[in-house]
Parts: sequence; C-alpha cells; structure tokens
Amino acid sequence: MVIPVGSISKAAYEEWNALLRAFESIPLVDVPPVRNDDRTRFMPPAASNGHLHLDFVSHPPPIWHHSLALFRPSLFPLGVIGIASCSASTSLHALQAEFHKKVKHMYPYNSPYPLAQSCFAFEDSVEHTQLNAEDNGLEIIPSVLGAKISNHLGMLLAGFCSQILAGFASLTRSLDSPKGWEILHSALFPTYPLETDDEQPQLKLRTDSPRSSSESARMSLQPTITGSPPRTFPTLTRSSSSASTTNRNSTIAKNRRSMLQSNSPPNARLSKVVADLFLLAGRLSDAVNWYNDAVTHLRSTPDPVWHAAVLEGLCTASVLESWAGSAGLVRDCVNADFGRTHDLQQTSISANTLRDPWSEISDRMNMAIHMYFKAPLADGSKDYPTVTLLYCSCVLRFTQFLFSIWSCNGWGPVAFLTMLSSSLPPSFTPEPPSNARRWRMTSMTTISRTQIANIVAQAHGPWVMHLHSHDKIHLLSYMAGIYSCLGFGRKEVYVLRELVSVVMDLVVLAREERREQNMARMGVADGNLSELATSVHVTVREHQLKDGNRSILRLLIYICGIYGVNLKAVPLQEQDSTKENDPEWEERLNSIDFSRQPTYGWSELQMGVVREAIAVTEALPELASLSQFSLSSLRALYSHLTAPEQYSLYNAAKNAIQVSQRRGEDFKLEYWSGRPVVSVEVVPLPFSRIPLEHSKSELGLRESLQSPTSGARDPFIYNPRLRSSAASQTLLIQSEQLEFILTLQNPFLFDLELSNVQLSTSGVPFQSQPVTVTIPANSFCPVTLVGIAELPGLLTIRGCFAQTAGCETREFLLPLSTDEEESKMEKRRTMKEAELDRFKFTGLDARPSHREKKRLSFAVTTGAQPTTTSNEPAPTKFVECRVVPEQPLLRIRRTSLTHGAVMMYDGESTTIRLTVENVSVLPIDFLKLTFDDSTIAPMQQLLNEGEMSVAETYETEYDLRRRPVFQWKSRDEPKGVKPGQKAVLTISCLGKIGCVSGTVQIAYAHIGTDTMDSFYTRQILYPVLVTVNQTLECSSMDILPFSPIPTLPLDEQEFDADEKTRRNLLEVDSESDWCLFTVDVRNSYALPFEVHFERQQEGTEAVSCSRLVPPGSTSRITLPLRRIFLPVEQISRPIPSLSDRQFVVSKAPVGNTNQSVQQELFWYREELFNSITARWKEPGGSRNGDLSLRKQRLTAPMMENLKTDPVRVNVTLLQQIEDGEDSREEKPIPPINGKVYAQPTQFHIIRCSVFNATAESKILVLSIAANPLEYFHVEGTLMDIPIGRVESKASKEVEIPVCFVAEGQFEFVAEVRILGDQARSGEGELKVIVREL
Repeated sequence: MVIPVGSISKAAYEEWNALLRAFESIPLVDVPPVRNDDRTRFMPPAASNGHLHLDFVSHPPPIWHHSLALFRPSLFPLGVIGIASCSASTSLHALQAEFHKKVKHMYPYNSPYPLAQSCFAFEDSVEHTQLNAEDNGLEIIPSVLGAKISNHLGMLLAGFCSQILAGFASLTRSLDSPKGWEILHSALFPTYPLETDDEQPQLKLRTDSPRSSSESARMSLQPTITGSPPRTFPTLTRSSSSASTTNRNSTIAKNRRSMLQSNSPPNARLSKVVADLFLLAGRLSDAVNWYNDAVTHLRSTPDPVWHAAVLEGLCTASVLESWAGSAGLVRDCVNADFGRTHDLQQTSISANTLRDPWSEISDRMNMAIHMYFKAPLADGSKDYPTVTLLYCSCVLRFTQFLFSIWSCNGWGPVAFLTMLSSSLPPSFTPEPPSNARRWRMTSMTTISRTQIANIVAQAHGPWVMHLHSHDKIHLLSYMAGIYSCLGFGRKEVYVLRELVSVVMDLVVLAREERREQNMARMGVADGNLSELATSVHVTVREHQLKDGNRSILRLLIYICGIYGVNLKAVPLQEQDSTKENDPEWEERLNSIDFSRQPTYGWSELQMGVVREAIAVTEALPELASLSQFSLSSLRALYSHLTAPEQYSLYNAAKNAIQVSQRRGEDFKLEYWSGRPVVSVEVVPLPFSRIPLEHSKSELGLRESLQSPTSGARDPFIYNPRLRSSAASQTLLIQSEQLEFILTLQNPFLFDLELSNVQLSTSGVPFQSQPVTVTIPANSFCPVTLVGIAELPGLLTIRGCFAQTAGCETREFLLPLSTDEEESKMEKRRTMKEAELDRFKFTGLDARPSHREKKRLSFAVTTGAQPTTTSNEPAPTKFVECRVVPEQPLLRIRRTSLTHGAVMMYDGESTTIRLTVENVSVLPIDFLKLTFDDSTIAPMQQLLNEGEMSVAETYETEYDLRRRPVFQWKSRDEPKGVKPGQKAVLTISCLGKIGCVSGTVQIAYAHIGTDTMDSFYTRQILYPVLVTVNQTLECSSMDILPFSPIPTLPLDEQEFDADEKTRRNLLEVDSESDWCLFTVDVRNSYALPFEVHFERQQEGTEAVSCSRLVPPGSTSRITLPLRRIFLPVEQISRPIPSLSDRQFVVSKAPVGNTNQSVQQELFWYREELFNSITARWKEPGGSRNGDLSLRKQRLTAPMMENLKTDPVRVNVTLLQQIEDGEDSREEKPIPPINGKVYAQPTQFHIIRCSVFNATAESKILVLSIAANPLEYFHVEGTLMDIPIGRVESKASKEVEIPVCFVAEGQFEFVAEVRILGDQARSGEGELKVIVREL
C-alpha cells in the first residue's frame, strides 16, 4: 500500500506513485537475502526463474475483513510504503514519526500486518539531505540520480520484498506454538491477538542492507525448510516444476520437522496458512505440498470452510505452475500489449484433447463452492458475513477463471494474463465482440456463455444480505461486468438495479450521519429540524456533494435503455449539438402522436424501473437529471401512465427546475412534449379594414357608375386565373394590429402550460408579444397571437416558438399543406412502416432505438450524400402574407336616417345623407360609392342560370342598371377627406317593389404621389333597411287603331271637362297616322293618387293625360300616338345586353323567323316606352314618383297598330259634282265615324294616295280588293295597277272611277307592294255605305 506522507504536493505524489506502480513484478533473483537464520525459509532459492508480482493499493482493507488476516492473507497489503518529499530543512525524524502514526492508524491493534514498512523521501532540491542513524525505515532518494532513479527504486523495492518474506517466517514462528495452535482453533476465523511483551514473539525483522552484495549472500544461503510431508500432488498435463516431484517430496519429508516443533500435533489450519505464505512467496512446489498436507489432515477432522480454502489454494497453485511451465511465458509476455492478440493467441492451447486441461481445476472449484455453501453454522452466528464473502469470492474466482479461458480462445499465456489482470481481455478491446465471435469462442473452448452465467449466478441469492455494502458493491459490479461481456444485457441490468440500491443506501446512511453531526453541532437534542427552523426562523441547507453522481446517473440511463426507455430522450442544453442535425430526433420530436412509435418490453416493468430511477435521482439529488428523467419517461410511457402518474412526473420535473433556478443552477432542457402546433391561420381583417388592390388604370373609370352587382370588368363570365391569383396571398396592413389563430394540442392527461408562445416569421420585421397558454388535458386549444408588421413587403409565417418550464424555446415549422409536402410525408411514413414490419428483431435488437438505426430510410437520411440527381427537391412552402403600405381609415359619423331605415312608395325617390370622418393621419384622395340591395341577388341568379329569353334577360338587366335602388352622383360630391375632417355624401334612393334592404359601400384610398402601378382601397358598409309600399299597378296595355269620336249634334253635346279634354286629345290631323295607347292603372293602396301620362314624340306636340285614381279602383288611360316606322336596319339588330358579359345566348330554341319577330317587337316596344312617361303624385302632398311600364308586354297585333307601313296608302272617295254644262268638280266625301256615305247610280272616284316613307325610291304596284264586287262598276281593273317609281319621301295618287248600282255597305282595301316583292308594303281601307239620302 502506498500512502502520502508530509506536505507533499498532489502532482509530486502522483509522479512518484506512478513511478513505483511501473514495477509490476520483481524477479526472484533480485530479492536480496537476509542473514542465514530461520527468516530465510521463505526466501527464494538461488537462481530462481520466477517473479514476485506486486499490487499497489491506496487504501487499507475494510475493518470487517481483519477476521480473515490469517485465513486469507492475500486480501491484505503486506507492506506499506510512504512517499514524501524532503529538502535540507526537512525534519526527517518528524517525517518518520508521521509515517508510523499513519500506518498505526490504518491497521487495527491486533493485526499482524504490515509485515514491512518503509518511507521513501524524494529530494526536491540539489542540496543533500543527511540521514541520521536513528532514522531507521526511511530511505532518501537523491535528486542527483536523474534518469537512474528508476533503477534505484527497483533495488529498494527488491529489499522491501525481502523484508516481507522475512516477515512470513516470523509470522509462521509465532503461530507454530501452543499459543498459536490455540489461536488457530479458537474460532472459525481466528484473529491475531495482541500478546504481552514476554510472550510476544520477536516479529521485528532484521535484514541486511539491500545495498549489500546479493550474489554472495545467495551463495551462502541454505534454506532450512523447503517442503512438507511426503505427499505427491498430481500436476496438470502441461505443467512442470523447476525440480522433480520425487526429489522435492523427499526433501520436504526430511525438513518439515525441522521447521515445526518436534512435538507439534498435525495441524491442517497451520499447514494451510504456511501454504498460503509459500504461494505468496512464489515457491509453488512448497505451497502445493503444504496444501496436500492440509488436505490429508482435513480428511480426518472435517473443517469445510478451511478445506474449501485449501482447494482454492491448490487451484491457484496449479494455474501458476501451468503458467510457469508454458513455453510461451517469457518476460516479454508480461509486458506485452494486450492489443496484439494474434501473436499471443498462437501460443494458446486449445481444447483438442479428450479432457480439457482445466477440467480438474473446475472440479476442485466446484467442490470448494459446495463446501462454502454447505458450511455448518449455528443460528445467529457472527460468521455468516465472512462465510458469505468467502463463498461469493470463490464463485467470482471460478467465474474469472472460466471467462478468461473462454475470452482468450483457450488455455495459454493470454488466458493467464487475463486471470491476473483487472482489465478487459484483448478480444473485448477496443469494441466488444459480436455474437458470431462469441459463438466462435464457445466452439473453441467448449465453454458456453450460459455455463459461465450459471456459475456467476450462484453468487447471487438471499445470503447476499449478510455482506457489508462494500462487499455487495464489489460482488454486484463484477457480476454485472461478466453479464455485459457475455452479452446478457437483461441479467446485467437486473444486477445493476440492485447495485444502485446498495450505493443509494450508503448515500442515505452517510447523509443521515452528517445530519446527526450537524444537529449535534447545533445543539439539537432531537432530530426535528423543522420545529427548530419554525421556532427560530432558521433554514438549514446541507452541503450536497455531487462527486460520483454522474456514474450513478449513467447506470440509471443504461438500465432504462436496456428496458427500452430512453431517459435522455429530452436532451440537456449541452447535448444540443448532438441532436440538432439528427433526423431521427427531428422526426420523433415533430411527431404529433408519438405514441405511434414502435413499443418494446413490458410496460409495467418499464414503469417500475422508471420509478426507481426517479427515486434515485431525487435522493442524490441531481435536479437537472431529475427533470430530464421525468420528462423523458413521461414522453416515452405516457400512453401507459394514468393521469395522476403523468401529473406526478410533470410536477416533479417542474419543481426540480424551480428549485434549481432558486439555487442558481443554470441548465436548460430541450422541448419535450412533442409537436404542439397543429395549424396556424391568419385571422381575416374586418371588412372595413380589408385592403383591395386596384390598378391605377381604373382611375379613369372613377366617374362611371358601377354597381357592385356587375362585378369586376372582365370580358369572361368565369376567369379561373383571376380567382387563383386573388386567393394566393393574404393582404395585411403595415403598422396595424394583426391577429393569428394558433391551434395547439396536448396529448397528455394533465393541463400543459406553454410559455413564450409566439410566431416564427421571416421577411419583413414583425413584432409580436409572447403569451402563456395552458392547454387542457388531451385536447386542442386555439390561441390568438397579436403582432404588427413594421414594413411593407412579404411576411412568411414559418410556424411558432414554444417553451415549457425550464426548457429551451424551440421553433416548430409548419409547412404549407401542398400536394408535394403531403406526398413526401406519406412516402416517408409508408417506408418506415414497411421497413419496421418487414424485418424481425429479437432480444435487445428489438428496442426502438436499435430498430430505428437499422432502418434503410434512416440510413439513407443519415448516411452519405446521395448521388447527383436531375431534379432538386422543391423548397418547403409556408403561409405567406403580403403587407401593404399604411392605409387611411374612414368612419361614418352620422346619417340622415332614423335607425338606418327608410320607407317609400313604389317608384318614389328620396335622399340619404352620410357624414364620414377621416380618423387616420393619412389624407383620403379617392372616394367611390357602390351599392347593393335585396333585389339584385335574385336577378343575378336568374341571369347566371341563363334560362330566360334574350328579351327577358334585357329587362332584368335594365332593371338592375337603369333603375337601381341607390345612386350617387360623384360629380357634385367631395373628392377626398383630409385627416380629422368630415364630408357629407348624398345618395338618392328609389323605391322598388321587393327591396327590403340595401347596402351602401364606400371605397376610399390614399393614392398620393406614389409611382406604383397599383393602389389599395378600403371599404365601409352602411346597411339600410328599406320598406316599399306598392301603390299603383299598370296592366292591360293595348295599342288600338285610331278611331275618331262620333260627331253628334250640338244640342246633344253635353259632357264634363274631362270628357272635353279627352276629345281634344283625340283630335288629330290624319287618322291613319295615329293609334291609341291604352293602359289600366289600379290603386292598391289606401290613399288616392294622381297619375300623369305624357307623350313626347318627334314632330308632335307634347300631350299629357292626368287621372285621379281612388283607392281600390282602376282607371284607363288613353293617349293618341303617332304611328311609328323603324328602319329595317334598326329592327334587324339583335337585342342588346346591358352587362359586361362576353355574350348572351338564350336557351330557348328560337327559329330565324321567330327571332326576327322578337327583335322587331323589342325595338318597337322600346320606342313606345321612350315616347310615353308616367308619373304619380300624392294629392295635396309633395311625394311623387315614377310609374313604370316595363312590365307590360307588346304583342304582334299591338305592334301592327303601332307601326306604320313603308308605303302609306290613304284611300278616299270623291264625289263628282256638276258645276256647269261642261265642268265637274271633285269633292271628297268626309267620313263619319270612319265611314263614307255615297248615293247609288252616281259616279264616284276612289283616290289612292301613296307615300314612300322609306329612304330609297321604290317602284310600286297597287291592288284593290272590294267586297261585294257584283253591285258596282269600275273603270278598268283593280289588280296590279302600276304606280311607277316613287321617290323617297314623295307621294303619288291613283284615281279609279266607280259607280254603285245598289244600296248597301262596300269595303275597299288598297294594297301596295314593291315591284318584284310579293309582300305587302302598304295598305289603305275605305268603308262606303250607299243609300238614298
């Protein structure tokens, strides 16, 4: 044992200690002899070839091991070496006294050890230190030796070993006495007593100086005792000794009695002790003979424990003899590098014989284990711990023996070196062998892993409770190491769990002892520190030592890892670099439902191991690891934990983090609760704040009235490009508050608190305030985040940042759900599931962490870069928003309406005034009003369905465009509003049946002097509640041929003023050029209304007609209309469309003829409605309005009465009156009630006046049809009478003489047609009544 002495520095002590430990063995020939007396009996003989192997320790054995001082001397340090530094001023006497004091303190009073002690003082200066004569046991190593100091230390160590061997003889002499025999048989494990001065044997060692000549001393050295009674020992097949067994036995038979007293009885225990000392001295043949002698005595006097120890000694000696007799054992083998396994294994002896060379040793070790196990001990015996220690040590020694042979592929020097070394075998460095290599080891040695595991398992049982904690740790550590080397991971962690519990018992015990010491120091009689702290308001904080905690934590992590629970699933901050670019970690962390990860093991067992790990971490205490283990366990096993258990783990981690923060311990954990974010949505702006983009080219259309129902000015009915471009990006406003809805999830059964939740953005600067959210258990939680964009531009929403208590803030990306992203995720998930189901894993390879590493997709993801591909992967897309420049804000301050409602009559117009105010700092230089009402949507639906005819479509569009409910004349209105000022907007409102509500939409913007091609507008909606009462309704419109009012005698003409007015209206110049317009007006309201119809035709005076329509009555309105002629070019035009749609096609099948008729009807109807206007007013009031005729239809007969022919034909009857003998006067007969009266048997003339109303000259032909033909005579023919060419706007007359020969009624119809055309171009009618006047 090496100990520091004096005030030596740590660096100097470690330097000299390392120099000493470099001497692993001392050749026997270098050990100096002592004087030729009884102390030379254990000295090596001359020309010995062996070595003394040295083992340097730093601590003495435990106090409870001192009962084995005589039973197992190899457990104790046989000598103590002190290391000190000295100079010329150092007191060597004080240094030596301190050294002896330390040695005395390390060993109990009745211990026979140490057998030698010496203090090595190293000079630290060039000045020589003088050594006094009384400073015996102190060796000074001069500094002037330099590089030769190693040789000098070798000589000193050889002399020190000589002193220990001399001490063996003194110990043997003290035991070979009646007192010693009594001591050896006084107990199962006798102890060396402290005797009186007169009875104490002289144990003081007297040796010559090691600096004397060793060779001369060895020549004169004659060992007194070299053997034991003549009993041969069957040596191993490949073992050999330095001398012949026969000669050795004869020598031992002669000299054994000379060593022991002549009257000493047979003593097996004394023989065993002497054999142990010979074995330690390197004299194997003597040790074997003494062991054989002990076995002989034990046969007659059974002593199982000592007998088992003798068998162990024999096995040890057999191994050493085999090692010494091996051809490959040379000095180079001892210091050879264990990495050169191939050269050493060539000398190994494989098991090719019928019986393995180690089989006899195995039988003896099995016998020894059985004897230890069956040792007869009385109940309550104090020897149980010691016997248990010996039993377990024997099992471990046998395990090490077989493991060394198995791991070194057979019996040989490498196996022998492995038995003596505490390090791993060469085959286990630098990496453990594979399972295939382990099977190969078994096939070469016939020793299986199961056989070794079964042997080491014998050491574990309930008897382990008898061992002290130190011995338990040694036993369990060795067992765990063996299981690890054998590849039995589950057995290893089973032992490691018990090892951790033993260590924690020591930690708790030490803590209790320290607490008791603190209480004693504070003067507290009882152990209630809480009452003390409460009474005196004092908080006691113990100093916590964390040395060694990391090792225990590594054990816990390894144990849980074998059971399939990764306690480092939530890494600490310093481990961030190892997880940042790990695709497996990213995939597991970003997984929303990480319970879908493959499971492994028994959940109840995993939870039990996790509880143990957390309890150990709390007991240490290690706050960082406690929080890490708790959160990692919660993440891995949350699907198997109940709600209280989950909350307990979460609360433990949270409390540990809070305590660490109070103590100033700075550590952070990675985010642990999976991917919390599910989706992120942009909250749409309020309608009044939504910006709409417009092109500056639209400013030219500012004065035009555009209804919102007409939509955007696009030539196509459906434009998908326009729709997709409008929906691609969301528009936001600079410097205004923006809101985003973040949907978070909590898969756990407790309320999860997230802090520092904020958006992750890129692009324009974005300021947002982080929020703290508590997500209810096992639910989703929407969170509203508020922020402000500082500059205009593109804002990309990448995801969000989130943080839990004590964890690092982590960014969670949320890509846009595109087809490419969905395909990529589906492909990755499918590949992972296919690979996990395709390959079968057994044992520890089935753990999720190992299975993930063996996936092909994982290897591709984490492996080398793939070869060059033609197409690069598409970049990840995120939610993008376009931030537009800051916009003004307008609000409606007041209106002229009460409660936003207006009540009107049908056709009535009223005025709405809106007062708007600019509440922003930007001026408004663009204003535009558009409107909407409840009648627009149904009409638009009808238009979109396209089921109406073209004429009906026109009427619907006319009602939408020409008769809107709301109108705004922008020319007379303000063009802008300055900041903080107001403006009044005047809107006209028209009462329309079916309108119940409307909306005023005010669009405004700040255009300024910006050079951009577009600008943005905002809108204000003002709803209006509309009530329209139906008053007057027009129906039964008709167009009749003009008929004059019958003329009555003056004395019978009695009529009122209205009748007189009506008669004045019917007085026209030419009846054939006029027609009558009639319509019925019905009053469905409770009040009377006065209607007013007015005719305005070009070339005629304006004529009006008024009627008072009482409630519930119907009045007919009659107006004369000049017949209308429309050119063919006009009536052949198609029916127009008032909308901006590309084209309008009627779905009703219409022929060419019918289509021309419909067009003609349409244009004549439009000309009719342009000639007649109708209004109404409230009698005695100011309310008035328009009366619409658009619902009236124009039929074909009505059109025939309304329109004039291209050629007008006027037929009159002339009477010839004789003015003299030779002259006659032709006088037209005036019609009476549309009929002409003539006398029979007189000559008359039918005059046909033809007027060409077309724009071109025409060649006309006249035909007259008469009925009846039999009762009048005509000159010439009535058919196809040529008229000739008639110029445009000119007329010609054709006269035909006629004479009526009978009374009656005659009808003449004159038809004019254009030459070459069979169709009629004009027609005139004449009705004649012939009678005698």
